[in-house]
Amino acid sequence: MTIPNFKQYPCETLSLTTGKGEKLRVPFSSGLNWGQRKGRDKNQAYLSVPSSLQKSGFFPETGVEFIIETDDGEVWKCARRQANGKAIHTIQSNSIMGEYFRRRLGLASGGFVIIEHILSYRRSTVDIYKKNDTHFILDFNAY
Repeated sequence: MTIPNFKQYPCETLSLTTGKGEKLRVPFSSGLNWGQRKGRDKNQAYLSVPSSLQKSGFFPETGVEFIIETDDGEVWKCARRQANGKAIHTIQSNSIMGEYFRRRLGLASGGFVIIEHILSYRRSTVDIYKKNDTHFILDFNAY
C-alpha cells in the first residue's frame, strides 16, 4: 500500500458491473469495455459515476483534473467526462485505466472483460477514497 491509513478518508464505491444476481454483467461497450467498438483501442475504459454521485460534491466538477492513486502505486491524472460527468477518464490516454484493470484481472492487453473475470477476481467494485478535493485513492484489492 502506498498511502498509509487511506481508509480513514471518506469513501464511495463504484461498480464495475450492471444488473443484479444472475443478471450481473460487465457492460458490452462501456465502462471497462468502452474500447470494444470498431475503430477504438480495445483497452479504453472508464469508471462509471452513478447519478446519485454526479452532483454530490464527492468528485470534482466535470472537466476538472484530479489525481487518482491506486492501491498498488500507480498515479493517474483524471477528469470526469461525458454527460453530467458520468465517467471518470484517465487524461493522458483513455487506455491507461483499461490496461490497468486488465492487468489486475489477469487478462491480455485489449481483452474483452466478462463477468467470469470479475467473479474470479472476487471484486465487482472499486472503493474511491477522497484524500482531498484533488487527490483520490482507488482500492481494488480482492477481498
